[in-house]
Amino acid sequence: MKIARSPSLSSIAAVVILLSACSKPAGQAGTLPVNSSTGAQPIERTRSWMALEARSEDLLYISDFYGVHVFSYPSGTPVGEIGGFASAQGLCSDRAGNVFVTDTQVRRVWEFAHGGTKPIRSFTDIYVDFNPFDCSVDPTTNNLAVTSQDAEFVVIFPNEKNRPQVVYDPYATMAWCTYDGKGNLYAEQVYYGHRWHIGVLPKGSSGFTNYLLDRRAGHAGSLQFDGQHVAVLDYATNILHQLRFSGSKAIMIGSTPLNGAKSIEQFWIYKKKVIGPDLYGSTYYWNYPAGGSPVKIIQGFTLPAGSTVSVSV
Repeated sequence: MKIARSPSLSSIAAVVILLSACSKPAGQAGTLPVNSSTGAQPIERTRSWMALEARSEDLLYISDFYGVHVFSYPSGTPVGEIGGFASAQGLCSDRAGNVFVTDTQVRRVWEFAHGGTKPIRSFTDIYVDFNPFDCSVDPTTNNLAVTSQDAEFVVIFPNEKNRPQVVYDPYATMAWCTYDGKGNLYAEQVYYGHRWHIGVLPKGSSGFTNYLLDRRAGHAGSLQFDGQHVAVLDYATNILHQLRFSGSKAIMIGSTPLNGAKSIEQFWIYKKKVIGPDLYGSTYYWNYPAGGSPVKIIQGFTLPAGSTVSVSV
């Protein structure tokens, strides 16, 4: 029997749409910050556009099931949309500003140039049960790691090429992943009948080393490297916890409360801000690592799930 984990985007889509029709998004009713912004609109499946100035700006990408919204960062001004996905989920970006979108239902990962609306490359499925969910790019090698929700492996495309390597951990299922600055890969893991772990694939290694997650960190969700530590989301409380790896344990050394959030999926950390898409229809900015009340809210999404900041180079 599997331990319950954060539900997938597609599995709760109908529920969230129903709830959003009869409840207020988090952050409203007097809690909307003065400097908040709006602008996200429902994406047509076939529509894509991008403002001319987008290529010269840092950009925030937010996946929203059928498409991806693009905003100038940090202002949150809408500058584009990329449509045509079957189920856009996890996002990541590399040092060149290229953005990767996991499209779970069609078993592909699409790559877009910074500010581009047409894919420059796609990474295809490898196994019948490979359903791309989350991704991360190694800053030291450009290796692209892709997880498949509740699968016992991570797929790695060396130097972002379509000749993948598969790294198994037969005792765990993995949904979320992140690289640190030294090329080590971290994956949230659920062991059948046991507790949450964080699996670490050291750079150059062929297998994961597993670290028991501190009980205080709760129910492990998405992960990101903040420049010093790996931060993991407790999806039951919407609190981020910074981790230190020692012996056989992933020890909690700090926390960042994401006040106002209801159901954060894949967060992103950039320039002392944490960006969190909330499945109930908003995307939030919080100061990092302080957290607390959001300093910006972008509203108008349908099912925001993934986030990444693509840096203009």
